[in-house]
Amino acid sequence: MTSTADSRLQRIVEQSAEALTDADGRFHKRRLTDAVREQLTREDLDPRIRAAALDRLAQSLVTGFGEHRNPRRRRTGALFHPRDLVKLGTGVWVWMDRATDSDLLEWSRLSRRNRARVDLADTESRTTSTSASTPSVPTPTSSTSETSNAWHSAGPPTRPTPAAVRAEHEPSTA
Repeated sequence: MTSTADSRLQRIVEQSAEALTDADGRFHKRRLTDAVREQLTREDLDPRIRAAALDRLAQSLVTGFGEHRNPRRRRTGALFHPRDLVKLGTGVWVWMDRATDSDLLEWSRLSRRNRARVDLADTESRTTSTSASTPSVPTPTSSTSETSNAWHSAGPPTRPTPAAVRAEHEPSTA
């Protein structure tokens, strides 16, 4: 996507938002979405702008798909579902039920590294906000942050082997 097309898409959204804004400075997201969709379906829209919009839509859909399939604890008591996606970095995703042990180890390593970055940024943010002369935003109670930090410091949960994931979801023969 070109930067010209990207800036034009941003301008379409901004102009639509300004047109929908009421006297109090408010507008509804759903109405903005509808207005932008209407602008993008116009017959006289430059094909490069339409292509850029389709690229963004495709990227958004793929990202949403990946986030929806991100491994997490399930309500059923199982840790992961075989149709979850393990993100290995550099744009490589693998289905949980087809992941090898080395895939799961790589995913665990990346998860821990990402968690460490988030914790470091959170610590720096708290340090900066308490040392600033302006009033800081209230932080969660100590019991909440202690619970959260305890889970984060332990790292991601132990990853099951691919065979264990498959066995957990196969019907029993007994």
